[in-house]
Amino acid sequence: MTRLLGPELTPDLLQRFSSNGLPKHAHNIVLVMTVGEDGFPHAAMLSHFEVIARDSYNLRLAMYSDSRTTNNMRRTRQLTMAVVDEGVAYYLKGTIEEIRSQMTTSPHNALFNFHIESVNTDHVNVEREGETSITCGICYDDPNMTAKVANADKTFAEMLR
Repeated sequence: MTRLLGPELTPDLLQRFSSNGLPKHAHNIVLVMTVGEDGFPHAAMLSHFEVIARDSYNLRLAMYSDSRTTNNMRRTRQLTMAVVDEGVAYYLKGTIEEIRSQMTTSPHNALFNFHIESVNTDHVNVEREGETSITCGICYDDPNMTAKVANADKTFAEMLR
């Protein structure tokens, strides 16, 4: 069952998307959904290296400047994000605004502000689903993860300016 939590990031989400949360969540994937020109939902994956919290109401996103997802965001100015991990499932909805079409630290990325309008959580209906629980989210591996975490500060600093 989905339940509305409000118009801002929870303390858990704020921590996950802070630079302090990166080492713990560097392997996690964040799903973003837009609406394509054909009217169908379009899903894409981001890493935690491409998302950082500006505050409780805004996330900054570094997105490939020429991707279908980015073009959908530019056209509709809307985004839905799913954060799924052990024991949690959050759905964030809001509006998106392009800040820069090209970032200095990663010229292939455009910088966006995602203004949170609603945060929902999904939880088990014990009467129907018993003791079911989410055991993991979508994760990836990169042999250079340690170096990427160590070098993320420059990109995050640009994203927060």
